[in-house]
Amino acid sequence: MYAIRLRFRTAKGLTSDAKVLQFNVREHAVTLQSSDDLPLPQGGWLSLKSAGFENEEDAQTFGRQINYALMLASVRNVWGVDTGEGRPTSALFPGGAALFGLEGNIRSNVHGLDVYEDLPDTKWFALSAKGHVSADPNPITRDIERFAPLLAPVSAADEPVVYTALRLINEALINPDVSARLVLAIASVEMLSQGERWSESQIASLSRLVELAEQEESLSAIEREEVIDAVSRAYRMSVRQGMRRLFRRLDLEDMWKNWDKLYGERSSILHGLSYKAPSERSALVMPALMMASKVVLHALEPSIPGAAADLNETIQRPPSL
Repeated sequence: MYAIRLRFRTAKGLTSDAKVLQFNVREHAVTLQSSDDLPLPQGGWLSLKSAGFENEEDAQTFGRQINYALMLASVRNVWGVDTGEGRPTSALFPGGAALFGLEGNIRSNVHGLDVYEDLPDTKWFALSAKGHVSADPNPITRDIERFAPLLAPVSAADEPVVYTALRLINEALINPDVSARLVLAIASVEMLSQGERWSESQIASLSRLVELAEQEESLSAIEREEVIDAVSRAYRMSVRQGMRRLFRRLDLEDMWKNWDKLYGERSSILHGLSYKAPSERSALVMPALMMASKVVLHALEPSIPGAAADLNETIQRPPSL
């Protein structure tokens, strides 16, 4: 038999006095607890564990579903988690267990999903630290129960772009740096807007503009070349235009004015066109996080029905700029 352990990091703990929380995803019991033996309200490193899988493939599939369901629940409830890449943060060298006087089946402490044979007396070697801010665990565990069964099996190699955007939003929620939070939140929406294309009629119109520029006698050769270059570069739709289409497609046109203003502010900071004091940058973060979260959750709706339903009030009505 096989088991899974998803160890993740959060800057915000859970408002529960229990040491272990348990819920069910299909027929499997899932436990949520601190992987550092700390009280849940202190946050830091937590883990989701489940056992009883017939083979490693079933365990991997279930583990990945839990992973993405956790990220989805985190965004819906404005929490913020870092589910890692399945790599150890602390591990023992060969023979290290005996040196430290450790007995049993000792495993490396993986940041992310660890699938393992469910042997008796399994333990994880760990070094830890702590922080303390907390959130209500109930809506989070309810969302994991609700959405994990709806997630199609995916691997890290073929992660859909909307899942990667979900990952970016969580990185924004958990990052302590103001500027990084702003950049990551907006990047999640930029990622979803990639790949938009002009229609054939629009491309034909752009071609006619190039022809007009080529025939414009009032321009010098260099000026003509610059105009042709500017029009030609428009063949590739801009990120902003792609985002405008994305908002229309997701029926979020009412948010576009605020988002466009936010995007302009972010771009002016990023490209050194204007300076904003830290307090001014901080004021942009919450609108960016909430609007980006709403966009990503709506983009998930076609593949995960209900992802954008019954949202946290803060996400449902993002603050205006």
